[in-house]
Amino acid sequence: MMSSCAHSIQMRRTSLGISQVDVAKQAGISRATLIKLEAGGDVSVKTLLAVLRVLGLDMMIVRSHPKDGDMSFPGPPSITGSAS
Repeated sequence: MMSSCAHSIQMRRTSLGISQVDVAKQAGISRATLIKLEAGGDVSVKTLLAVLRVLGLDMMIVRSHPKDGDMSFPGPPSITGSAS
């Protein structure tokens, strides 16, 4: 099943009337890599960001499952033990 990110990328490209070849060329990737991305396959973050830039899109990272309305991020893990 295609991820919503992949679907959004494909829909944006087609709504702009830009071919896969043109997006791939402008992003500095192969058409095969763009096809893989649009199908929901694994690609590098660098590749994803390059394609988003070409399409005029941004990426936002959000916490997926806040607990009881808490939108804060947990602090660093605590380290216990002693040095030998």
